[in-house]
Amino acid sequence: MPAGMTHATCTYQYFQDEHLTADFDLADAAALDEWLAGVTTSPQLGTSGCSAGVSMCTSVDFNPKLSGGADALRVDVTSSSGSGIHVTMSAFNT
Repeated sequence: MPAGMTHATCTYQYFQDEHLTADFDLADAAALDEWLAGVTTSPQLGTSGCSAGVSMCTSVDFNPKLSGGADALRVDVTSSSGSGIHVTMSAFNT
C-alpha cells in the first residue's frame, strides 16, 4: 500500500472468492504512482473508463492470476475533503 496514507479503512470478505477494499487519503498522487509502479504490469492512472465523479482510475486483470495474489485490481481517485486525493482500491481472487 502507498506510503503516507491517512484516514484509511479496509474490508476483507471471503467465502469461495476473496475481496479486499481500501479507502484512504494521500497528500498527492506521487505516492500512489510510486506504489502502482511496483504492481505487476505497472498500471498507470488515466481518465479513460473512469466512473462519474472519478478524476483518475486504473484497472488491471492479471492473466495468469498472480501467485498467491489477486485476479484483478481497480483503483479510483477523487478529491479528498481536505487537500490531496481520496483513493478507493478493490482487489479480488476467484
